[in-house]
Amino acid sequence: MGRTILAVFAGLALGFVGIMVFEMIGHSIYPPPSVSDSATYKVYFDSSPIGALLLVIVAHSLGAFAGGVTAIRVDKGKKLAGIIVGIFFVLATIADLSNMLMMNVTPPLWFVVLDPLLVIISVFALYKIKIASAEENKTEKQ
Repeated sequence: MGRTILAVFAGLALGFVGIMVFEMIGHSIYPPPSVSDSATYKVYFDSSPIGALLLVIVAHSLGAFAGGVTAIRVDKGKKLAGIIVGIFFVLATIADLSNMLMMNVTPPLWFVVLDPLLVIISVFALYKIKIASAEENKTEKQ
């Protein structure tokens, strides 16, 4: 049980770092203005190119997947920790979208649908694919 809890925290940490890295890459390609209030954020969101929004979606789904893989590997190949991490990222994505709506920022409908959907697909992929634990990889290399 202790290893599973550690695996969940490790997966969450790596997932968030992954999202930050992917979003920083996106911001280097599509630099955002300095956002000081929700009105400025709304103008930025409304005028963002599709590529910028797609990179946010990719960042969320890859971060969730990387965090889940990390949790599964730390937990010796058990998928429970990865699924917990994945569910957390699905809920965080939905919370982020609802936070935008509460700030009167209305993202395009395709973004609202596609962002949580791809995170859910990445979590489902965690469940379906075989992910070896770190110990199994060491054994195979010897």
